[in-house]
Amino acid sequence: MLRRVRQSLRQVLLLMARRPDLLCGAIVLSVLLLLAVKFTCSRAKNVVAAARPPVRFFPAEAPVVDLYLGQLDQVERLRSMAEVSLIFFYAPWCAHSMAARQEVQQVAKKLAKQVQFVAVNCWWSQGKCRRQNRFYHYPIIHLFYRRFGPIEYRGPFVASYIESFTLKVITPLTYLPTRAHLEEFLSYHESGVVGVFQFNSSPQPPGYITYLSSALQALRRDYHGIVRFGVVTSKHVAEAFSLGEDETVYLYRRFNSSLIFPRKERNFTSSAICNWVFEHYETVLQWLQPPGTKSRLLEEELTKGPALLLFMPHNPLQSEPSAILQQVITHVPNVHSNFLQ
Repeated sequence: MLRRVRQSLRQVLLLMARRPDLLCGAIVLSVLLLLAVKFTCSRAKNVVAAARPPVRFFPAEAPVVDLYLGQLDQVERLRSMAEVSLIFFYAPWCAHSMAARQEVQQVAKKLAKQVQFVAVNCWWSQGKCRRQNRFYHYPIIHLFYRRFGPIEYRGPFVASYIESFTLKVITPLTYLPTRAHLEEFLSYHESGVVGVFQFNSSPQPPGYITYLSSALQALRRDYHGIVRFGVVTSKHVAEAFSLGEDETVYLYRRFNSSLIFPRKERNFTSSAICNWVFEHYETVLQWLQPPGTKSRLLEEELTKGPALLLFMPHNPLQSEPSAILQQVITHVPNVHSNFLQ
């Protein structure tokens, strides 16, 4: 094989030696070919079309401000004009963002008078949102209560669930004007926190904003809203339940003695109240939500020790527990129960 190649090269060289005009023509053609390739490559960057600018993601008739150019500065301005704001960060190519668009639009039509809905394209490379944030998935929902936030929504992107969580942010505290309201609040919620504040001397008693912020921090930690916060403004209602004096935070527990926030031992701050509640609250039920794929969800719970597993239908959007669930809460106080939803 090598001999044949050598012989072919010798014949070519001998031919070029006899015909120098062929050698010059080959050299000229090679140079012209190199120049043509270089010229084409140098102009390639000029013939590539620029990316098209983004367009609206939400329809124009939707009650959602669509910042499809990623104008993050406009978000701050819009938030300052509303009591509660919902910020929907999306990528226009993302299938999950497209699916959640219709759900958010349904919620916006219902709550547009109470909540400012803003959608931000956080994928466009020239937008400020993309330059300042590095989200690992889309979409993402952040809620703000006045200046407090963000409170990230981590539930399913279904209109009913998003609406339920948004309503909790709108009213993080449940007003309890009478004994009946207080009894109903403590019986319906597995873990309840009650704050006593009398609105007599000033429009806003000291410590009320701190208590309100602690309720918002609880929603940030647990989007299910297992712990609910209520407020009592009547002295007679507070005395009927021995809730203590004014500016008292009371943690109701079903099976152990209830507690009062120790203001002498801890600073009366929103983070301190929230931490204290999650350290001492008790729960009989723990809902397990299988992801729909292979997982070790049951194994992790069963390895902790004896457990009661109850398979039952459950709608977390209902404000009142079902009759079966209420019986379990009442009659099984000493069993750590896990429930499959």
